Amino acid sequence: MDQPIKQSYLRTPIMSNVVFTAPDPDYILPGFDFEQNERLELNDVLVTIQQSKNIVKTSLVRPQGFTDQSTQQVSSQKNWGYAGTIKEYISMGDYQIRLQGFLVGQEINVFPFELLEKLTEYLEYPGNFQISGKFVNNFDFVQVIVNDYNIAEQRGSSNQLPFVINLLSDDYLEVKYQPVQSGTPVIGNLTA
Repeated sequence: MDQPIKQSYLRTPIMSNVVFTAPDPDYILPGFDFEQNERLELNDVLVTIQQSKNIVKTSLVRPQGFTDQSTQQVSSQKNWGYAGTIKEYISMGDYQIRLQGFLVGQEINVFPFELLEKLTEYLEYPGNFQISGKFVNNFDFVQVIVNDYNIAEQRGSSNQLPFVINLLSDDYLEVKYQPVQSGTPVIGNLTA
């Protein structure tokens, strides 16, 4: 049986939501007081996800007077360098997640203080927390950290606050320590 589509306070269907889940109680940073398994659901959020690759680009210099017999280029750059670069793929970069939406209070003309306070707790938290949602779950990250955000008042409406939140993916990184074996040359703390 299909689940019923969630509805906003205006009874319009909610097509996309995002849920923030508080960090594990054992890892909450001092000065922050999330409730056990606290969740904040943001409804009707437009999500944009961008990811770049970490690529090292190396420019090549052609020695002056060098002639390349395989390419007969007629160009002013022919004696000064190669066009383009050598690309060296290193890794995938962080996901950049942009959330755009509205904090909407349940009552008309009543400022959503409680909702804003709850959201602000996540926005000001200097560590990572979990994020989930219908669209977000299709990508390879679970935890995020807040990069920056913008919340504004809206003229003519006191129970709606537009927001833009920019997040970065921040998943666990597992580092394994391998002890140095005897007879292996050591350079600083690294094994050669």
